[in-house]
Amino acid sequence: MVYESIVIVDQDERVKKLEEEQKQSRIDMIALTNIMTQLAEIKADNARKELEIRQLQE
Repeated sequence: MVYESIVIVDQDERVKKLEEEQKQSRIDMIALTNIMTQLAEIKADNARKELEIRQLQE
């Protein structure tokens, strides 16, 4: 009987740990998505500036 109680507690702790890891993963994915959006905007801005430079040099 004691062994079954220990296993249940361990499983509950494991579930809690997995839920915390999953929550952190979601937070990290949101942050990464924001970074990727910013990177896309920077690349687009850079391409516009390069085009303007070429046009001005002609």
